[in-house]
Amino acid sequence: NDFEIDCLIPLQHNKTQFENIIDVVDFFEFLRRYKNRRCDAIMIAMSHGTMTAMKNFVRRLKLHNVEKIGMFFAFFDTMSIVWLNPEKTMIPYLEVNVVDGCNLNCKGCSHFSPLFGLDEVYKLESFDQDMKQLSRRCDLISLRLVGGEPLILSNLVEYLKVVLKYFPNINMRILTNGVYILKQNEDFLQYLRRNGIAFDISDYPPMSKNKARIVEFLNEHQIPHTFVPKGIFRKLLRRNGLSNPETAMKVCPCETSRFLHNGKLYKCPIDALHHRFNEKFPETRKLPESTYIDIFNPDLPELIDMLDEPVAMCEYCPENAGSYEWKVDSKPTADNWLDDK
Repeated sequence: NDFEIDCLIPLQHNKTQFENIIDVVDFFEFLRRYKNRRCDAIMIAMSHGTMTAMKNFVRRLKLHNVEKIGMFFAFFDTMSIVWLNPEKTMIPYLEVNVVDGCNLNCKGCSHFSPLFGLDEVYKLESFDQDMKQLSRRCDLISLRLVGGEPLILSNLVEYLKVVLKYFPNINMRILTNGVYILKQNEDFLQYLRRNGIAFDISDYPPMSKNKARIVEFLNEHQIPHTFVPKGIFRKLLRRNGLSNPETAMKVCPCETSRFLHNGKLYKCPIDALHHRFNEKFPETRKLPESTYIDIFNPDLPELIDMLDEPVAMCEYCPENAGSYEWKVDSKPTADNWLDDK
């Protein structure tokens, strides 16, 4: 079947229309059709569950000199398409802490937010510099601004503008605990709506009591949103290490993501932020140094895929972690994160 893509609203900024986009399974059939000019581009629909396979597929396409590769990303109620630059490396999904502190103190928070202050913010000037650098070297498909609690920032819209300045077609979402959504001003909400920026809302009890009002409020302002089940909080760290890193990585929700923090790319937020755990609880066994890649390293494209492999911190992530229901703990202890198994 042949398809002419000219009707999807999220694609309206793409002035060139591409016909004959073929949906076939065999890799070399893709290549034959492309090389013989039977199709103009190869497009790949991406989801969180297929990132590893998709990254490998893109590598193979680039190896065979396929220049027109499109990544289509649909996440609940938002969609985007990014045409890859053959000279850049691809990051399918990136998370960024715009602020490390939070208005809630969730027990065992995977970003260690109860150990950070509300004033510990990704400085806007540095954020701009880092997004600019990434745009020079990388194609980003999807980005989620996280924390801490992003809606703490009165100037959050300035961070959104920075992202769209350098990645105008990116799929962007804001992860929030939802407590401050009803307090957002009209200008901010209109900016989200105009640019298709969505909320991912953690379904914690402090928000849930206002859930119906929040849904009505966001629908009224035509803001895409989805609720993330609070689920079960896992113990993040094994007290004495000795986990099998490869096994631990397979059960980790961060296996295929990247985490940006102050000019450095990490495998996950745990590895990026556990230094605060070491500082706050010096009596526990010190966790290993973080593994990261400086985004200003000239060898970034060659280095970035190394984060697909286990890092030193993976040995301290439980293979089958203990867990507990969500709760607030205003006086966190090391045991909130440590598993003794």
